Amino acid sequence: MNLWETTQAVYDSHLLNLCGFDRHHPSNPPSNISRCRRQTISKTMEKVAKDFPDLEPSQIWKNIEKAHITNYISGSITLPNSSLDASGIISYLLNGDTLKVFNSAGQSWKRASGVAWEDFIKTNLFLSNEDVEIKILTPVEMNSLLQGETLKNNNGDPRGLAIPNQDEKSKLEYERFLSKVLNDKNFDLFLVYYVPFTKQWRLFGLIQCKTSIRDRIKINMKSSEEAMSKNLWSIVIAMDSDSFTKSGQYNRAAKESWNGFYVLDNEKAIDESIIYGNLFHIQEAISNHCNQVIETLIMDTQSIHPLWRPKNN
Repeated sequence: MNLWETTQAVYDSHLLNLCGFDRHHPSNPPSNISRCRRQTISKTMEKVAKDFPDLEPSQIWKNIEKAHITNYISGSITLPNSSLDASGIISYLLNGDTLKVFNSAGQSWKRASGVAWEDFIKTNLFLSNEDVEIKILTPVEMNSLLQGETLKNNNGDPRGLAIPNQDEKSKLEYERFLSKVLNDKNFDLFLVYYVPFTKQWRLFGLIQCKTSIRDRIKINMKSSEEAMSKNLWSIVIAMDSDSFTKSGQYNRAAKESWNGFYVLDNEKAIDESIIYGNLFHIQEAISNHCNQVIETLIMDTQSIHPLWRPKNN
């Protein structure tokens, strides 16, 4: 099968397994269909990216969008039984109910794809090693830690969040800052590592996950700069920079407004500040850079700042 056929088959199969929805024999969709579609997008990306490692991830993503919309439409409307001429096809497509389904399919993709991309990143970044335990948290999980709940380490021990500043005023400022970060919703994932000496989790990094770097770019730049000023490692993982960062002001922003900028495509690197590559290469680079961040923080808790950059081995 070609890319399109494979993508559609994988998408349909995952959705069927998750919630029993079969577009070829549609029935009333289950109540959890939206959540299942988000999971299906993420799982389809994971499978197809591994099956077609040499293809641009953005090309795979576009085919997943087609598969999602095809599944939604064909599972929502009944196609006419008889053959239609051109006029009949146009009339059918312009029918109010048909247009409504097409519009709903597009909206469904917009709602689901961003969260699915975040889930794909969370699921497919493996950052822990024998020396350090790292977890990638959603905003909900991060907020739970901030509110005093615990997170189990690899040994199953429930541990809380470390507050790096000891005096009460600094502690309150830190907590207010993290609350603001969570409320503003400008970061999608949070990185914590386990500190055996204090038996606590320490927040050290924030991730913005973007399928298109153009979306909310100026807002993301500002929030990243604020995070770096608080000694947090701020990075972007983008699907496709769309040549947006290859020259001009946004090329400069990619180098200055984040500690790391990672683009999941097969372009050759234009400089050491913007990392391009397939899933394996990006995984390897971020894992290496995470270790550098933690090693640097162990030596000096304020050493991660807006000018800090990892070394590319």
